[in-house]
Amino acid sequence: MIKYPDFSRSWLGILLPAGLPFIALNLVKLYYASIAIGVSTRWGHLANLIFLMATVSLVGFFRSVRKRHITLSIISIFISIVLIIDILHFRFFAEIASVTELRQAFILGHFGGGVFTLVKLTDLLLLIDIPIIVFSLALPGFAPSSHAMPIPRNTLYLAGYFGVSIFLVSNHFVHSTSNFDDISSAVIAPRLGLLGWHLLDVGFSIQDFIQRGVISHEELDMVVNHFRNETLRWNSSALTNRAIPSGLAKGSNLIVIQVESLQAFVIELTVSGNEVTPNLSRLKRESVYFENFFSQTSIGATSDAEFSVLNSLLPTRRGATVYHHANNEFFALPKLLQEQGYDTLVMVPCTRSVWNQDRMDRKYGFSTRLYSEYFKGNGIDKEVAYDEELYQLALPLIENSRQPFFLFLI
Repeated sequence: MIKYPDFSRSWLGILLPAGLPFIALNLVKLYYASIAIGVSTRWGHLANLIFLMATVSLVGFFRSVRKRHITLSIISIFISIVLIIDILHFRFFAEIASVTELRQAFILGHFGGGVFTLVKLTDLLLLIDIPIIVFSLALPGFAPSSHAMPIPRNTLYLAGYFGVSIFLVSNHFVHSTSNFDDISSAVIAPRLGLLGWHLLDVGFSIQDFIQRGVISHEELDMVVNHFRNETLRWNSSALTNRAIPSGLAKGSNLIVIQVESLQAFVIELTVSGNEVTPNLSRLKRESVYFENFFSQTSIGATSDAEFSVLNSLLPTRRGATVYHHANNEFFALPKLLQEQGYDTLVMVPCTRSVWNQDRMDRKYGFSTRLYSEYFKGNGIDKEVAYDEELYQLALPLIENSRQPFFLFLI
């Protein structure tokens, strides 16, 4: 009588029924997503494989075959959802999604049907495992049995092996990165794969949550000493002897216009003899123009630009400042001008929830905040207003505002 090998007590008992399809299908999805996002590297694919095998090893601790199958199916569907978010987020923001940016992913919903233009037919590859999972769970003859199986003897050893492998991968990454605190998805994903990035990002988010609002005595002393030294340097004779204009515009009205996605090359550019930006070109010739200017925005994009202009601070490197530090108190320009008797107004033709706009504008010190509801009340019922419509609604504000005023337009 032929005795067939009993795989139930080995790691193959987990791998063959559900683990092998789980690894194969998710490797395909991760490979596609890595190429779509531009982080496809051999090291990244190897890291993804190690993370998937470690997942299968851990699931092996379930005694029920059905529980193993269902757990891997849920994880597989979750990976599909995360990769879809990653791709759409990257195509819109040029950045892989992270935990701290999940709230900004809902910004895509404010642009209506335009979001669907980001979707490609090949993206359906990320859903390749769903029909297979439904088929395997729905058909009684194909569904895995629910009887208990002994935990394979070598599962514990393999789980430990893959844990060590993950540690070595992470250790290699840490030693190949010069500044571990400032790393981003663009640095992590090619080295640790998309799965490695998200696992590390979760760790970063937990660390940031625990340490939020906590500053050590060393950090506090460093900040105090910095400003003390800067004050001494400013009061030195080398600087005080210079003719630095101060207070020339005191009491004057201030209008700041933040323009979306404007690049310097279009200023004074002509096409077929016509200027592309005639008003801006004329303004450049009649005012001070800073041509050596570089964007300091991070993933927060529009909100980072507003934050930097109003606070003279750099945005956070990970996540969006308006979400990550929304509980902070700010000494922003509108608040300082309010103390000088200014009327402070902000007008943004989008919903107040986009980029946490209303909450942050309150923090900055704007007394009057006008968003999409104001535009709809004036006959402009759409997600984003044109420049001409924005300025037409801004003119009555300028005429009726208390003097002096500070108007901020986006």
